[in-house]
Amino acid sequence: MSSNIADFRAKFKGGTRPNRFKVTGTIPGFDDTELYPGGPTQKGDGDAGPMSFLVKAASMPSATIGEIIVPYRGRGLRIPGDRIFEPWTFTVLDEIGGFREGLIKWGDKVLSHVKNVSSDPNQNDDKAQWTVEMLKPDDSSIRTVTLHNCWPLSIGAIDLSMDVADSLSEFTCTLAYDFWTGSGAAG
Repeated sequence: MSSNIADFRAKFKGGTRPNRFKVTGTIPGFDDTELYPGGPTQKGDGDAGPMSFLVKAASMPSATIGEIIVPYRGRGLRIPGDRIFEPWTFTVLDEIGGFREGLIKWGDKVLSHVKNVSSDPNQNDDKAQWTVEMLKPDDSSIRTVTLHNCWPLSIGAIDLSMDVADSLSEFTCTLAYDFWTGSGAAG
């Protein structure tokens, strides 16, 4: 570590900013015209490819390696276990459009609200790939994490209140996924 501010400034590369990020993904069975009819964030061309969403907050997903403790004469030999990928949660600004409804319909496709059955018993067509990307000030990518085989684990409530002013509605969504892969600096 530098001993004075001039040394520190010479070695400091600018850091990363947590407000520079982008989330993209697909909702199986829906295109951008269904999710954002005429909305400002989408092309509106019916393309079912990955879309960017109005995400207020997200995180780079975590991964934890479990441990196996093997007892030996009063001590524990610690060896690496299986990797665990925790569900990934992000916060979305609610807007007039269909993103929340698209997530609900996606969840309904995974497991119906009424009948408690899946429309895809083999679970091949109801999963999607999502990415979260950290960006530099010029919008180029620092690192990208891709979440594979995502599905909505929970879609949070939208809190409503007569005493809230100067605020936008928002909700959280949590995706479960099989694993993630990364690219970029320490992806």
